[in-house]
Order: sequence, then C-alpha cells, then structure tokens
Amino acid sequence: MKKTYHSRQLEGILCVDKPQDWTSFDVVAKMRGIADCHKIGHGGTLDPMATGVLPLFFGRSAKAMELMPVQDKRYTASIRFGVTTDTQDCTGNILSTSEKPVTREALEAALVPLRGTIDQLPPMYSAVWVDGQRLYKLARAGKEVERPTRQVTIHRLDLLEFDPENRTCVIDVACSKGTYIRTLCHDIGEALGCGGMLTALRRTETLGFTTADCHTLEELKQASEEGRFEELLMPVDGGMVTYPTLEQKKAIIENTVGALRAMGYDCPKVGVLACVEKLNPKMPETVEGDALKQMNQRGELTGCVVEGPISYDCAVSREIAAFKGFESPCAGDCDVLVAPNIHAGNIMGKMLTVTCKAKMAGFIVGARCPIVMTSRGSSAEEKYLSIVISAAAARNP
Repeated sequence: MKKTYHSRQLEGILCVDKPQDWTSFDVVAKMRGIADCHKIGHGGTLDPMATGVLPLFFGRSAKAMELMPVQDKRYTASIRFGVTTDTQDCTGNILSTSEKPVTREALEAALVPLRGTIDQLPPMYSAVWVDGQRLYKLARAGKEVERPTRQVTIHRLDLLEFDPENRTCVIDVACSKGTYIRTLCHDIGEALGCGGMLTALRRTETLGFTTADCHTLEELKQASEEGRFEELLMPVDGGMVTYPTLEQKKAIIENTVGALRAMGYDCPKVGVLACVEKLNPKMPETVEGDALKQMNQRGELTGCVVEGPISYDCAVSREIAAFKGFESPCAGDCDVLVAPNIHAGNIMGKMLTVTCKAKMAGFIVGARCPIVMTSRGSSAEEKYLSIVISAAAARNP
C-alpha cells in the first residue's frame, strides 16, 4: 500500500544566501527537508558557481513572484583578464590566452559603452531556447549555432577593485532581468583586446531583496530545530519595496504614467513629494526629486511632466503655491503624487480616506495587467471602484 506523506503548509517568502557549487534546485530540495514543506519555488536561477540572494516562495506565495515590483538584479563579479573559455567563466575549457597588460584607464574606458541599454549575445552555455533546443545542450554536443542578440539594460557598472599585476578586477553591476554577467565580463575583456573570464559571482540584490535579508542554510536548519523557522518567513507584502531607490522611483513613475495614459490622460503631471520645494543635499528625498525632474527634462522620463522636489501643499493648492512664489506647471494640478517611501504613502492615503473622507481605489501597475489591490478595511464601494479603475488602466493607450 502506497504511503501518503503530508508536509506542512507554509506561506511566505524567505531569502537564502546560496552557497557556492549548489544549484538553485539543490537549495530548494534542502529547504524542503529543513522546513518539512514540499511546495517551495525559487525566484531566479543562480549558476552553481554563484553565491548570494536566492528568494524562496512557500505555498501560495509563489503566485506573487511575478508581481514583485522590482525585477532588476545586482551583482559583484570578479574578472580575470588574459584568458577566455567556452563557458565565459572559470569552469570552462580555455580557448585563448594573452599577456597583454591592462591599465585602470583602459579598463574604465571599456566600461563606458557597456552602460545603458545594450545588445547582448547570449552565451552558448545558457538556457536560452533556439530552434526548440536549449543552447547548453547544443554546446555540450560541440555545436555552436547563430542566436539573436537581446536588449538588456546595465543600470550601473562600477569598478570596485583592480589589480594590474594579476590582471584581475571586481565590478558592481545593476542590470535588467535576463542579463548574462558572464557575457558582460567576456565583452569587457574583448574591448580591452586581451579577453577575460568570470571567476566569481555574487548576487547582492534581486526582486527588491538584498543580502541583508538572507539567511544561511545552517542558520535555517538551527531555526527549524529550535521551532523558530516560521518566525523567519516574510509575508508576501514584505516583498514590496519599502524605501525605493532612484531607479525604482523612475520605474514607479513610468508604470503609473503608462496606466494614466491608457485612461486617456495626455500628459500626466507628476509631483515628487518632499517637505520643501528646494534641493537640499542633506535631505535625500529632495535630491531624488530633483534628479527625477532632470531625467524628465533630458527625455529619460517621457509622456509626462515631472516636478520635484515639491511639497504636498504646493502640489494640491495653486493658492499656496502662488503665496510661496513656487512656479511650476504642476503647482496645484498634480495628477500623480510620488511619496518618498511606503510609510509616507501609507500615512498620506489613510489621512485622505479617514480624515478627509476620500474614496480609495487601489491597483498594482507594472505587471502584465493591472491587478486589483484593496485594503482589509475597504468598503464594497471602494472594491468596486478598484475594479473599475483597473479595467480602465487595462485599455490600450
């Protein structure tokens, strides 16, 4: 007679610091034993040689994986110049070597054209599908095929360490989903004319989680033995970004503007809130507000008018803006208010609904389609309004 095994039903998100030489599935399999829970998925595969942030989704929380507001990733990568391999990292077979020296000046110059949106050729040793087959299977059979380049965005590419004697360096990379860091390292080596390969990789951020959110497998095993494991699980809304970075605020504005334009707004007016209207280096929210305004003026944020920093009273009242001498097309006429962080936004929203008796309608933008999101205290009317506004945002602009 076949035995039926019933594992625990757990819900939530947990970040593991993946050890080197483990596959992402190895980590999931280990966690199933530690947590006594079968339904676990991971958010973003890491190569066995890589370490770092690996979010695990327990139970039904796996459905929220693609709804995470931040899909970009961040890594620190070590490169050795003068060697190329068939896998573009130190695990592969050596294809060529070079004794050409590398200078800091040349290396810094090689990084410049690789920042921003670039075309990247996926490596043969990758899981990309071409003509119905995985590239790595073709590579293992000794075959190399033509494959199309893909657009990826390198938001940040900084040199952290450089050793000219040993011709090695460490870089900090913030990039879009689908970027191959191995290929980026290879391309840096090609630009220097000596070749290069990835020797170590650590993911420091993904889906809005960082290494500070991570636990080692040893720590999790101990927590399970001590009956503390469930205390470490984050609720699904713990995956929401509490303190968005400048890049994340830019994405928030782009997603919101896209939704409003779908509703018929021609050029939404966006106010990036702070407690003052002037740039103050000691007040980060004013610095980011000014930076977003500059992005808008340079054409990096399109389809809207961005004003920042702007105080709440100037954003909603033309009279107060005029009294303060604050001139802006957004003064007293903002369609979008961007709060400095989730705490300020939550307080502002509850003040408007509870004190001012405003109606609240909530939905998530930036996913494949608008997603209705209501509060536990939402009335039937507010839920109805949320459905209506989500349907309006789903229209093609």
